Amino acid sequence: MLAPADGRVAFVGRVAGRAVVSVDHVAPDGVGILRTTYEPVVAAVAVGATIRRGEVLGDLGPAASSHCAATGCLHWGARRDETYVDPMSLLGGRVRLWTPREGSVPPRATHGRDVSGQRAPGTG
Repeated sequence: MLAPADGRVAFVGRVAGRAVVSVDHVAPDGVGILRTTYEPVVAAVAVGATIRRGEVLGDLGPAASSHCAATGCLHWGARRDETYVDPMSLLGGRVRLWTPREGSVPPRATHGRDVSGQRAPGTG
């Protein structure tokens, strides 16, 4: 799991039995804080760490629910200050998903955004 934008790690821990990482970013319009949250993610960062877009936040952890137990899935949330927002509204364009496979490389960014998510095997 890669950081989607520069920010500061706000939370690393377990919520309802799932590994969670939350990052605070300056809101896109420069006013307020945008917090993005990812689970299940086994953290490679610590609370308070300053991160840059594209840095590794952690690895996708084991699925904790039946709907994604076979293949795993990432749950992604966003909140502006204290108001939850649709995280898809932050992408500003089409989304291209990528499933890493042995020897594959992530696709190039679409519309200036890297949405590949997880590291490919053997890339660090």
